[in-house]
Amino acid sequence: MSPFTANPFIFIFSIVAIAAIVLYFGYMAFDGIGLEVERSPAVVRDKQHVMRGETSVVTIIDGRPLVRSQETPEAFLLRLAIENTEVYAAVKRSFFEETTLGVTVNVRYQRRRLSGRLQVIEVSR
Repeated sequence: MSPFTANPFIFIFSIVAIAAIVLYFGYMAFDGIGLEVERSPAVVRDKQHVMRGETSVVTIIDGRPLVRSQETPEAFLLRLAIENTEVYAAVKRSFFEETTLGVTVNVRYQRRRLSGRLQVIEVSR
């Protein structure tokens, strides 16, 4: 009796799991590799400062809880309106403090092939 005939569910599950992983990474690669960088003016709609934070994560290892801390870094975000689409972009603190609402900034971004989402690469004056 081979291992595949002993438990066919494991064999089928393995094939489905590997196919799902390959399809996911193939989608991400096709959607994001080799995109051209576009430039456009954008209007600052909102500013958001996300404070540094720390949370505890409990993982059970060998029947015992292991408590680890997980840190989230401080972030300075601008909500930008680019071609009737709103997107958040992370910027440096000095740029965040100098920028006011309603001002127009220059943005370099990429538009995803399949999803159509915008990914901001750089924000400048």
